[in-house]
Amino acid sequence: MQWDYDEIKKARRKTNNDESCYQFLCRTAIRDQNNNRNCIFIVPDVACAEYLKARYFKNCIIEAPLMKKTRAKMEPREQEIKKNDNMIKFIECFEKGMKQKDISEHMNVNIRTIKNYAKAYKTLKAA
Repeated sequence: MQWDYDEIKKARRKTNNDESCYQFLCRTAIRDQNNNRNCIFIVPDVACAEYLKARYFKNCIIEAPLMKKTRAKMEPREQEIKKNDNMIKFIECFEKGMKQKDISEHMNVNIRTIKNYAKAYKTLKAA
């Protein structure tokens, strides 16, 4: 089975952003069934607003005069790059036969981090 990166990205976005936004909105005046006033909500982006409209608020009006319709492509964050570099260093040390404690000291990271790397590496190797 091959992973479809765009589908994974959409699913992650839905769970991390859109549904969290919906949960937040449900803690406002829309919770009250007797409320007849119009409500104005500001959401992170147009995609989130469109998701909420399609899924929950069919009659809402989306106004986004200052927002762009398309999202700019994001460059990999420095933290992710550093994490990938650390994983590569870990694999090199691990394959040389170094102990986890020695790798931790060599890379100047917590032993728990090295144990997590070892677990992930063994899982990937088994697959």
